[in-house]
Order: sequence, then structure tokens, then C-alpha cells
Amino acid sequence: FEDVRHSGIRAINLQKGDTLRFARVVMSGEEIVLSSKLGQAIRFKEKDIRATGRTAQGIRGMRLKKSAKGGGDEIVGMDILPVSPSQGGPQGAKKLEILSVSQLGYGKKTLISQYRLQRRGGSGVKTCKVTPKTGNLVSVQVAKDEQQEIIAISKKGQVIRAPLSQIPSLSRATQGVRIMKLNSGDSKLNSGDSVASVTLL
Repeated sequence: FEDVRHSGIRAINLQKGDTLRFARVVMSGEEIVLSSKLGQAIRFKEKDIRATGRTAQGIRGMRLKKSAKGGGDEIVGMDILPVSPSQGGPQGAKKLEILSVSQLGYGKKTLISQYRLQRRGGSGVKTCKVTPKTGNLVSVQVAKDEQQEIIAISKKGQVIRAPLSQIPSLSRATQGVRIMKLNSGDSKLNSGDSVASVTLL
């Protein structure tokens, strides 16, 4: 990636039906967190992923459940647990939290210490209780500082901005609390609004 053309270069060779969702720089010693829309998450060391060329397909980071009707689970979140003490790790890693936000505006923070370190390729552990009330997860990120702010944008253009400290810290098996009240019809995804994007500042 040192010499990138104006038209770009291939970053990964994708299988049919697959999509590249995230690309991040990772340093030696850091850890990776992957999360799925059905509420699973896995935490593993970066050294578990061997270096490959740009045209390779890569290796499995997380095993996803498949539906009998086709389709199934998919990755909606990827973040890096830092090694720098100024960013919360490794000494401050236990204080880092995972921020989870669902389609219908529910969210929560969960201490990273509740996610055991695993080897890549497993199905992970439950990170959020996904129900028809919450909708699927749409964003899972590492919250590094209570002074950060969250900005959430809905598909119909509604925006909220709030201190991260206002979102409660809850266990992995909970669904969270409503952090964004969407326009009418939000109880049914096919007739109302839903969260499209979440950013931490």
C-alpha cells in the first residue's frame, strides 16, 4: 500500500456475495474485536492473523451462523484494542468498553473485561440481546474515553449527538436502553426509520 494509484489498488480478493466493510491499521501486540448483527462478538490477538498479499482472500476471523432460508449473520463491527497506555491499553485495557448500537436506537456500553480472549475463527460470545424491539446490531466500537461523544444518524436523516457518559454500562446479555427516539413506525423496520451510522468523537 506504499504506492497507491489514483484509481486505487485491490485490497482483498472477495468471494461472490461478500463485501469489504472495514480496513484498519493494526500494530504488533494489539487485539481485534469483531461483532455480528445477531449479537455475537469475538476478541483475539492480531498475531493470530498471518500477513498475506493484497490479492489473497484472507483467513476466517469469526464463524457466522447461517440461516436455513439462506443468508444469516454478518459482520457489522470491527475495532482495535490499543497497546498504548495513553489510549487505554495495555494497563488500562480493563477499563475500555464496547459500545453497541442497534437498528431501532438501543445502545449500551460493556466492559472489555467481559469478553474473554479467544483464538480467531470461533463464534465468539453474546455481546447484546437482539430482539424485535431492538432490531439487529448496526454498530459495535471500542469506547476509549468517557469524554467522547456519540453521533448517530438514521436512514431518514435524523441526527443525535450526546456525551458517551450518558449511555449506561451493562452486561453482555442485555439489550441496552433507548438512546435515539426514531420517527413513528420505528417498531417495524419495513415501515419506519432505523439507525444507519454511528460515530465516536
